[in-house]
Amino acid sequence: VSTQSTGSSGINAEYGEGDQEEPEKAKIFVHKVVLSLHSPVLGKQLISGQDTRQELDLSYTEKDVERFSEFLQCMYDNGSSITNENVDSLLGLARKYQVRWLQMRCLNHIARNFS
Repeated sequence: VSTQSTGSSGINAEYGEGDQEEPEKAKIFVHKVVLSLHSPVLGKQLISGQDTRQELDLSYTEKDVERFSEFLQCMYDNGSSITNENVDSLLGLARKYQVRWLQMRCLNHIARNFS
């Protein structure tokens, strides 16, 4: 996951406080193939029929942008960045975006560290 484009798709993550008219924007570059392989939900949002999108717009709070970045990082490091501090948010995002293997890793992490 990087902040510069090198053959990657961009995810435009808007964030801000409440009803701001102009929320800040963060662009996170990821490989479209990585998203499509790991998440059927994100894959469908990027590819619809013959149309291929280069960017995906998502709205989050600033804290959620950080959590989403951690979620994307897990797709690149095979879940090795799961910690006691981020396991809950990663599990929620893995469920939301249907990343089954990450759900299992999070549940295994919880079972090992919180039982």
